[in-house]
Amino acid sequence: MIRHRLVAVLPAALLAAAALCALPLTAGPALAASPFPVTAVHVPGGAVLVTADSRTGTAYVGNGNDGRITAIRASGSLGATLHGPCCGEYGLADDPTTRTVLAAGIDDDLYAVDEATHVATVIDVAGPLGLGAPGAVAVDPVTGRVYATSVYDDVVTVADVVTHQVRARITLPDQPLQLAVDPLAHKVFLVGGSSVWVVDERTNKVTSTVALGRAGGDVGIDQRSGLVYVTSPQDDTLTEISVRTARVVGRVHVDAAHGGTSLAVAVDPQTHLVFVASYDAGAVYVVDGCTLHVVARVHVGGSPLDVAASPLTGKVYVVDGSSSVKVISAAP
Repeated sequence: MIRHRLVAVLPAALLAAAALCALPLTAGPALAASPFPVTAVHVPGGAVLVTADSRTGTAYVGNGNDGRITAIRASGSLGATLHGPCCGEYGLADDPTTRTVLAAGIDDDLYAVDEATHVATVIDVAGPLGLGAPGAVAVDPVTGRVYATSVYDDVVTVADVVTHQVRARITLPDQPLQLAVDPLAHKVFLVGGSSVWVVDERTNKVTSTVALGRAGGDVGIDQRSGLVYVTSPQDDTLTEISVRTARVVGRVHVDAAHGGTSLAVAVDPQTHLVFVASYDAGAVYVVDGCTLHVVARVHVGGSPLDVAASPLTGKVYVVDGSSSVKVISAAP
């Protein structure tokens, strides 16, 4: 069912954010006529993490158990099986420039896996105390910088995707749980507690702190519109932040009627659609990022843990720990 939500925003700020959307969508009834069909791809060993290569349309899923990373081609067929951390992954990202999958390992290392040769190189991210434990991972495909949070402390490690060397460590006020990179503004957005910290890639310094007013979850960026989207499992909201001003410009209740828990978010900058995976509802909510209207509720079953969007193919990949990866066809 298509439902529209009341959105709590500053009117002028919302208008400014909507104006940034170069290809605005038609909200409401027009989108209601566009189906979002779902298919399933069987992945041996199950999948708990997913990322997508924006240049090839290939998705990579990590099973979180033995370090296997399975490729799903744009056609839906299975590709190669890569091998990352020995015991599973905490985080997964893709660098489309170097065709490298970055996997944060339970074994305290960061793995850079070449998509063509399948060769994995270990990046030693251990800090002064000998603790690495990288968690969430994101990469700037323009600068080749990889950012990995720590599951132990308030540090973000910065590494080079080509040289595999650690370039810097950034200390934050609290432990960051999730992060995303804007490759146009060269800013890193890190979510921890009820705050979002904005880091300038050129200086590796925190330049702004955005107060969410609620516990933050996952984060995604639409670099074309200059908007950041942060989920909150606490009250099932999606908060919109301006990249330019580092201020909250909008907020919408994604699944208030069902009381779902919004964990993961993915953004397609080509269509400005935002996909929010609801753990309890077994669904992915589709939000028009230009208007903050919820335009569809796509039932995928299970308990979605992670979601990734491919702007090249218009497909969205959803994983829930099982061997069935759901693929949503979201191309207009």
